[in-house]
Amino acid sequence: SSRWHNTARQDTKDNVSLLLNSRYDRQTRKAIIQGKFFIKEKNRIRQYSRLFQNKAYTKTEIKQALRKSGFRLLHEYDCFTFDKPKSKTHRIFYITQKEN
Repeated sequence: SSRWHNTARQDTKDNVSLLLNSRYDRQTRKAIIQGKFFIKEKNRIRQYSRLFQNKAYTKTEIKQALRKSGFRLLHEYDCFTFDKPKSKTHRIFYITQKEN
């Protein structure tokens, strides 16, 4: 969604800096995130690059896939919280249980 489209993020903690640039394709529902990591080690800085892809699914698609795979939905939460998902929630955590 728009949260992933043409966004940039920078974060630094301890000896690690992270730069993320992302874009989102609404037709394929894929987010492409390009990450650059800079790690300070003694007298030098190492640089790593990674490319990540995230695929967006609707709540209906997730619930259908869970049922088809024999799972029961127990709870759903806004990412990294125990709050119920809201209309602006960009990622939902699903708590499931395999049925017998």
